[in-house]
Parts: sequence; structure tokens; C-alpha cells
Amino acid sequence: MRKPAWMALTLLLLMVLLVGSCNGAKQEPTTESPTTQVTGQTQTPTTSKATVEPTVVHTSEQTAAETVTLNLKKLDGTAVTKTVEKPRYGGVLSLLYPGTAKSLELFQQTEWDSSAVQSFVYEHLRTGDWTRGPAGTGEYSYYPRYTPDQFKTGALAESWEKPDALTFIFHIR
Repeated sequence: MRKPAWMALTLLLLMVLLVGSCNGAKQEPTTESPTTQVTGQTQTPTTSKATVEPTVVHTSEQTAAETVTLNLKKLDGTAVTKTVEKPRYGGVLSLLYPGTAKSLELFQQTEWDSSAVQSFVYEHLRTGDWTRGPAGTGEYSYYPRYTPDQFKTGALAESWEKPDALTFIFHIR
């Protein structure tokens, strides 16, 4: 008698949770524009909550982006000339990972989260040669995770040798 009663109670609670999680009210699409206009007028808030007023800085001139001309060569010797915007250094890179890195110490790397974060902190021996990618000559897309040797360049290693199929000799800077 006890077992069927517990099963019925469990099913009843599951049904309550299921019905409670379903929101029966449909949300009508709004026709309002998602943009916001900032005007010089301020309104007195109707609630007693603290408000933050945005600071708007108007610049009279738009600064033109500086450009750089790149003279590159493909692996087959074809010359490629590109004019691109000069890089702007600095800023913040925010990444979302499903976990938390426990440590940035290499010898404590026991989970995927730490190694993924370490890849942005520690330098590798070799890396993809970005002058051969879409920003450069366009010879390689860098979409797959594997990068062939001819599209790699040194990062921590200045140069390397491969005397046989199982041996690499790296010359570190």
C-alpha cells in the first residue's frame, strides 16, 4: 500500500512542477524599435530606486581609421598586397566556459577547463601563421583544429628541425 501511495505522490509533484514551469501567457511581438534615443531632457523617476544617468560624449570629428599596406607572398611565390586597418591594441577579451579553471599551473592541469584557459596565457612552441590565413594571403582558412606544418610559424620556438618522423628538435628563443 505504501509503494503505490509514494508513486502517486511523486507523479502528482512532477505534474505540478511541469504545469508550473509552463507559462500559458503568450508574449505578443512588439512593434517598437529596439534603439534608444538620448536627449538632453531628464525625467524625475517615479520610483524610489536609485537611477544612473548615462554620460554622453559628443565628438565633432570622426577619426579616420589608419591603414597599413601588407606585402605578402604565398607559398607558391605569388605576391599579395592588402590594405587593412591598423590594429588597435588593448581591450578586454571575455570568454565563457562551462566550468571554472582550478589552477593556471601547468603541473596541476588535470581538467579541460584549466588547459583551455592556459592556452590564452601560456605561449605554444608553434602556432598558425596568420599571414597565410583569411587576414593575409587567404591560403588556409584555419577552420579545422589541425594546422598543416607548412602553415605553422614559431611562437616560443625560433626554428625547428625534423630529422625523422619521430624526432623534433626545437630551438627556443
